[in-house]
Amino acid sequence: MVATKSGELDLVLLQLPGVEQSDAVENAEFIRFTVQLRIDPSDYDQPPQLFLIFSQDEFGRARMAQGALESQLRTKLEKFSFTDALNGKLVRTNFHQDRSGT
Repeated sequence: MVATKSGELDLVLLQLPGVEQSDAVENAEFIRFTVQLRIDPSDYDQPPQLFLIFSQDEFGRARMAQGALESQLRTKLEKFSFTDALNGKLVRTNFHQDRSGT
């Protein structure tokens, strides 16, 4: 079983201002890490979140090799995509800094 938060994910998120890790959720098959945007609570009731999903096997293999888990977490964050529930189109996102460095 994995801890409620991943130290490896925290290391990756230190390089991405404006995001933070929430508690992980896991079952016998999968682990879901949650990354949420740090925003003003008066702007949104609930901050936007990204879910990084690993199978237990994938997670275990990544932890065995030095730096592999951090690399996979970074890749999943940088190449995040989801299907829009309203129109069914694939939406790809990426992290970048705005003019203020956030």
